Amino acid sequence: EDIFVLNEYVEPFIPGLTNLAYRTFLRGFVRSNSVSNLITFSYSAIGASYNSLSSSYLQNDSQIIGIYDNLSLLNNRLSLNMSLNILSDNLEKQNEITNKSLNYSTQLLYKPVDYPYFRVGFSNNTSNNDADDTNAMDVQTTNINFGVGYEVETISFAPTHFSLGFYNSSNKDKEFESYDYRMNNVSLTAKSKFTELPLTTTLSLSFNMNDDTTYDSTSGTDLETKYNYNSIYLKGAMTFLEEKLRPFIDFKHTFFGGDAESQSTQLMNLGTSYYFTPNTFASTDLGLRMYHDEDDNSSAYNWRFKIGQKF
Repeated sequence: EDIFVLNEYVEPFIPGLTNLAYRTFLRGFVRSNSVSNLITFSYSAIGASYNSLSSSYLQNDSQIIGIYDNLSLLNNRLSLNMSLNILSDNLEKQNEITNKSLNYSTQLLYKPVDYPYFRVGFSNNTSNNDADDTNAMDVQTTNINFGVGYEVETISFAPTHFSLGFYNSSNKDKEFESYDYRMNNVSLTAKSKFTELPLTTTLSLSFNMNDDTTYDSTSGTDLETKYNYNSIYLKGAMTFLEEKLRPFIDFKHTFFGGDAESQSTQLMNLGTSYYFTPNTFASTDLGLRMYHDEDDNSSAYNWRFKIGQKF
């Protein structure tokens, strides 16, 4: 071994859990006439010495404990989904810092017959470690969403689905208080499917309001930035040849304001796709992008071609 060195980075393979990636789960299901409940407990781990050429993105020396509960009531008109995930690494204590993450979420959906549906959701994620210097981390992300929707079939020539949604997000550094990002979004969408034409249209309005606070170490003060960006989106799609040929055209206009520099973008795409089989297709589209601000007016074209196979 002192004469021939084939690879100095090769480590001996010692069979054990550190060489494996595995997942175990326990699932229970209860069902009655109008109620069903599916609950799952899962545990997954990736060993410190586990290597995979096809899954290089996996985080070694880590574990995830998960609990998931899917509850359906009133003949599936009311559903409640809940989840809890606990992630930690450095199981073999080979690193100086141990990272931990806790995520929990819940989503409620109610779909009564002949009445608008509504949904509400909440999720929270905290990530921290046990470092005691500048590498310390304690970050919290919270999301809240709410939405209502209704299918208006009284528009006989084009039944339309209307939906209204609200989304709130916050992301802040609790360790050093170096940033606090907050965002609110309101969206309104109307999707119509014509009865006498092979045409589907979509109209969507989106309003985003951001309030970001960052800590300036030079002045020792917090800097607050408020800005917004709003957009309107239009799309028309058609189907021919038993829905195998699907041409479309869409347009999106976005404009920015607030403390950010006034600017706007326009995106337009014209394309089509053809499905040889339900899972095999080819698509192509030509796009135009235009950008405007106080100092610049530019435009650019792009062309794309894609062949896809679903498995």
